[in-house]
Amino acid sequence: MTQHGYPGYPGHKKLHDEFVKQVNDLQKDFDEGKTLPVKTSQFLRDWLTNHILKVDQQYSAFLNANGVR
Repeated sequence: MTQHGYPGYPGHKKLHDEFVKQVNDLQKDFDEGKTLPVKTSQFLRDWLTNHILKVDQQYSAFLNANGVR
């Protein structure tokens, strides 16, 4: 993204940083013996449907429009 000048990179990076924090928080809860199957599955479902299928398409379209395949 940075190599090709994607203007949305800072915001996109922030979303990924937040994702990592949430995963780490879930791991911490799990390590403490908390079972979170519903919370974890909802989190992953939301990431897949909202981020990968929507947000990632924005940079994909930008890169394709700028000759990156």
